[in-house]
Amino acid sequence: MKLKQALLFILLSPLFIVAQTLRLAIQDEGKLIYYTTILKNGIFHSTNSKNTISIPVKSLDEIMVRHENYEDYSFQVSDGLNSNDTINKIIRLTPLYDTLNIQVFDEFTFSSSKYQNAFKNKDEFIIDYYPFPLNHFYVITRIKREYYVKIIDGIGEELITSKLNFKPEEIFLDAIGNFHLIAKDSVYQIFPTNDSIHLMKAISIENFEVDLRNLVALGKNGAFHQNMSLHDQYFAISRIIDKNVTDIFQTFDAEGYENASYHYNAVVNFYMRTTPDRDNIINMGIWDGKLMSLNNHGFQIMIMTVWSNKIASIPLNVKSYGLKENIIVLDGVRDSVFQIDNETFKTKEAKAHFSLSGDYFKDFFYDNIYMYSSHKGGIVVSKINIVEGTSSEIAQLSDIRKPKNIKVLNDKVFFTVLDDNRYNRIIEVKK
Repeated sequence: MKLKQALLFILLSPLFIVAQTLRLAIQDEGKLIYYTTILKNGIFHSTNSKNTISIPVKSLDEIMVRHENYEDYSFQVSDGLNSNDTINKIIRLTPLYDTLNIQVFDEFTFSSSKYQNAFKNKDEFIIDYYPFPLNHFYVITRIKREYYVKIIDGIGEELITSKLNFKPEEIFLDAIGNFHLIAKDSVYQIFPTNDSIHLMKAISIENFEVDLRNLVALGKNGAFHQNMSLHDQYFAISRIIDKNVTDIFQTFDAEGYENASYHYNAVVNFYMRTTPDRDNIINMGIWDGKLMSLNNHGFQIMIMTVWSNKIASIPLNVKSYGLKENIIVLDGVRDSVFQIDNETFKTKEAKAHFSLSGDYFKDFFYDNIYMYSSHKGGIVVSKINIVEGTSSEIAQLSDIRKPKNIKVLNDKVFFTVLDDNRYNRIIEVKK
């Protein structure tokens, strides 16, 4: 069954339609695609290895984008170019699903299938799940308009069930080992007893984001938080102890910051030029600094804002985790894996022998870090060796259409996928 194809095509306002430079950002569902082949007028031009690629063009040039896992996409540059402006174009490529052998999850042969359904209730939609030791899972589900949090065992049998009076969106495991249910405006820590799952008093989503979402480690040496600033081009790990805050690690992309600042300031300057004083929230002193908060929703400023937020200000590919007595930093800017002793703050660096370009998952219970990334033919799940700076493949999801929410427990890989009835299923990859 072929998925609905999507294409996002954005030009920066009528003022930007004529240009001598074409700037492309190539995506699949919001994630950038690298190493696509760009042809201009049928002749190879370049391969993209950064967030955007700039191409000198003239009127009516034919541009084609090719990638082995996606359908070709081509278009023609507008007529009547002007040498002063630039076309910014976001392209969303369509995956070649029809060329893959896709497994449909309607029934399972537990004894022989590579994939096993971990939760057999067919009338429930699984919102989120989290595996933990002894072959157990937390799951949050929806049955019609009712919501539940459950603990199930490794064969999908329900052990404990509690009904919720709010709509849960996510199960979150913090750096200390506490589970939380995240709702739209509130967060609840949860803990089980023999026959029930209890919810502690809710905290605000704002407090959660500050205190827990970015908490890397907590101990006698203080609390360690990771954060991004300067248009998400500066990454830092901060130590907080006795109300004193000290950065113990930083990564900064100066070129990325210059580009992000340029596009951010372009939106602000356009707003200032085109917004009357009576409506100008910047002059009123009530603006929060976010471009989407500006009270000008014209086509041109909205397109400029999308480019600034979604392309120019893409966060650095840097992530940190607490692991044993160290803080681990996976630094895609410097292509290195860092180990920071959280007592002495001494740092060891291992050059990465693989591309730090995927999504990561930390197995809190067994102290491992995993990466999953798109490769030819599907998604590959790898285990990271933080000492050697290497990775080893533990699973390949080559025959799965859009596996989501990948999690790993002691090298066991799980993910969710929609079945034929549009219900979300938890799938275990059998070894």
